[in-house]
Amino acid sequence: MEIVKKLNSKLRGSVLALTTLILVAITTLISMIFLQAGMVTYYQSMLIKTSETYEDIHIGINYLLYDLNSTPENNPGLIQMLNDPENPVVVLHARWGFFEVVGAQKTGEKETHIKMGFVGYLVPETPHYSLYLLDEGTPLTLCGKTHISGDVYLPPQGVKRGYAGGLQYEGEQLIYGNTFKSESSMPKIFHDTRDIIHDFVSNTLMDEPHQFVTLDDLTEDHFNPFTNPTKIVYDESPIFLSNIDCRGKYFIESEVAVIVDKTAYLEHVIIKAPYIEIDEGFKGSVQCIASDSVFIDEHCHLQYPSVVSLIVEQEKPGFKSVMISDSSSIEGLVFVSATGQEKKSTLLTMQEGASVLGQVYCNGIMNAKGKITGMLVCRRTILFTPSSIHENYLLNTSILTNDNKRFQNILPGVGGKGQKDILKWI
Repeated sequence: MEIVKKLNSKLRGSVLALTTLILVAITTLISMIFLQAGMVTYYQSMLIKTSETYEDIHIGINYLLYDLNSTPENNPGLIQMLNDPENPVVVLHARWGFFEVVGAQKTGEKETHIKMGFVGYLVPETPHYSLYLLDEGTPLTLCGKTHISGDVYLPPQGVKRGYAGGLQYEGEQLIYGNTFKSESSMPKIFHDTRDIIHDFVSNTLMDEPHQFVTLDDLTEDHFNPFTNPTKIVYDESPIFLSNIDCRGKYFIESEVAVIVDKTAYLEHVIIKAPYIEIDEGFKGSVQCIASDSVFIDEHCHLQYPSVVSLIVEQEKPGFKSVMISDSSSIEGLVFVSATGQEKKSTLLTMQEGASVLGQVYCNGIMNAKGKITGMLVCRRTILFTPSSIHENYLLNTSILTNDNKRFQNILPGVGGKGQKDILKWI
């Protein structure tokens, strides 16, 4: 009997221990379930708040895209959004060389969220204007394997087949698109852009917050956000950019020349000098603002959105040039501006293997043998052969419309201002 009692006592103890263990396990499981549910609820709440924050940021950016001249004083919808203490949003609008910069930021409980982008112009579905040749009384003559697709503006004398460099025109038709009559002057946006850039480098850059730095400060990976003051590298002597990684709001200026080596990585950086040289094999995105000459060596890739510009001042006579060498490509804008007599001594040359995806505005003389996908607005073309110089001749040149909607225009195209949109998020 005593043995039976001991066995019953052990059995009851085992059952009690097992029951306790089960209760502890159930309690732990329930606690974990509630904890997990709480974490899920917390993260869902945070996700909703983050989503709402970026939605508010995009609302702010869309207001600026709708009307870049809008201010809280003349846009009631923007006033309501910016003055809401429960939902404060700050919109940003600035100039960075050829680009307008828009953005919006919102400060949450723990951090500030911000989004910014360069503004560009949507490529219209139709019509597609690919060529605008100013009316200087000379027809356009096509030779060799030249191909022009899209609508064009030409002088009243029109277009004809020709022979140059030992080659006759090979196309079945002259223009693969509609033809309209051009004017004798560059479009208004060309002159407006020149004035904007002049004001930016002369006034805006120095009026806004900025900080001078040296090349020694740029030997490692450096990024300067567009919410920060501009970092400026300046030297009266030539500047050689090599073995640096420089991205964002940097302005590099020399009174003589800036030479960019292929070992330099630049993104969204502005370079200003009388002479700018991009050495063979360079890859990056830059805005070049030269006053004398620009030389793009072979196998360079200026990534979207880049700008190569030559803005000649009237008081600086002499031959000026932009050279885009064989096998080099530019995604963005080529902008050549000359005034007075300098129009006759300013030359933009594209070698046969060179290409531009975007826009070319040239108020000088253009020697085009490469490929332009987008739009060419040009005062006059020229072709050099061993035996002669031909005015308004094109030989083995391709001018095509831009059907790649990922690449927008930096400037509005011919035929209207166009719709503004984000060119690239930065």
